[in-house]
Amino acid sequence: MNVLIAGANGKIGRRLIPHLAADNIHVTAMVRDAAQAQSLKELGAADVVVADLEGDCRDVLKGQHTVIFTAGSGPHTGPDKTIDVDQNGAISLVDQAKEQ
Repeated sequence: MNVLIAGANGKIGRRLIPHLAADNIHVTAMVRDAAQAQSLKELGAADVVVADLEGDCRDVLKGQHTVIFTAGSGPHTGPDKTIDVDQNGAISLVDQAKEQ
């Protein structure tokens, strides 16, 4: 099984990766910053992809059986970014996943 974790570098994503990997699930960690790749691979992610939830994510969704959304704009952003990422990013990712 192939699982994409959107927002994999957050607290929930980082806790989830080792559990899925222990069950022999192929985890693809989706992040905004390539510098996070090594630490996520050390946790058990098989692949790390850089993508933006506010953009087109269709390429990273190809071949995935499941998508887990753990992303969040965080407390350092304003309400506009919270809506853009936490709400609209989630809706967009679901819609794009349905197309696959």
